[in-house]
Amino acid sequence: MFRSKVLIILAFTLIISGCTSQKKVLSNPVLQQIVLSENAIINSKLSPNSKIETFKDSQKNTFIKIVPGNNIVVKIEAVKKSAKNVADSGYREIVYFEIPNKNQDIKMGDLKNSTIKMWFARFCFCRDYIGFYKITDGNLNIKLSKKALKIKAAIRFNNLPQVLNFIDQNLSLKQ
Repeated sequence: MFRSKVLIILAFTLIISGCTSQKKVLSNPVLQQIVLSENAIINSKLSPNSKIETFKDSQKNTFIKIVPGNNIVVKIEAVKKSAKNVADSGYREIVYFEIPNKNQDIKMGDLKNSTIKMWFARFCFCRDYIGFYKITDGNLNIKLSKKALKIKAAIRFNNLPQVLNFIDQNLSLKQ
């Protein structure tokens, strides 16, 4: 009798501990800015408790929106500063991706069938290729721990001019 009670308690404890989620690595947003030159910067932002949602407007253009969720949304933005007194000289590219908020080491040699949502955005006074594009060609390596997020990625698009085609970022998560 005693032995069966102990087994029941042990089984219940294992079930409860197995159902609890792994502790989240990141609880507060992290921002980092790297100045590349007088005219160019890289902004990095980690948004915990978020996810990426996509939607289309009436002209079938795709947009993304960062909404509350359980993951981390990573935003890497390359910005070319606008020339003074020139209204349309600004240029920026952004890579967004969403990863689970837990310790992990992800190595993806091919993004074509990836479960990670990864998007590229280009904004400029350009003729073509403005807006959001799903990233399916390239590779991604991520190492997330309590102390840091290390990102290495190479992304490619056919016929799409881009500046942000390689990412090598080490973000400190000390909060």
